[in-house]
Amino acid sequence: MTTTGRSTVVGVFTEPGEVDVAIEELQSAGFKNDQIKFIEHEGVQRNTSSPRNLIGAIQRVFSRKETTGGSIVDDLVSMGVPEEEARYYQSEFEAGRSIIAVQADGRQEEAREILLTNGASDINTRPTT
Repeated sequence: MTTTGRSTVVGVFTEPGEVDVAIEELQSAGFKNDQIKFIEHEGVQRNTSSPRNLIGAIQRVFSRKETTGGSIVDDLVSMGVPEEEARYYQSEFEAGRSIIAVQADGRQEEAREILLTNGASDINTRPTT
């Protein structure tokens, strides 16, 4: 993930468990719920049988979780993400991946590191297939 002059950091996740841990760590680091935007598809199946997964499911509710089948481009652009990059995240979302966007306000590198450490990729670190 590249840290730019903008305050928003975006990560793409393929595993629900990674999303849960990333949100938990962002919150533990002092990022407020209104700074974290989590986007996933409606109907995504999650295992909430373990206490950690249940806590993660509850935390997602309080960290501006959005379920959508529509476009996230406008939301990301309004957060300062360039349109071309937002379109990349839209395609990742359409491929079934979850997106976390963090309004980091001067703490971009810290947010980036938390997302990266927990399995995120972005337009610059996307896995090659």
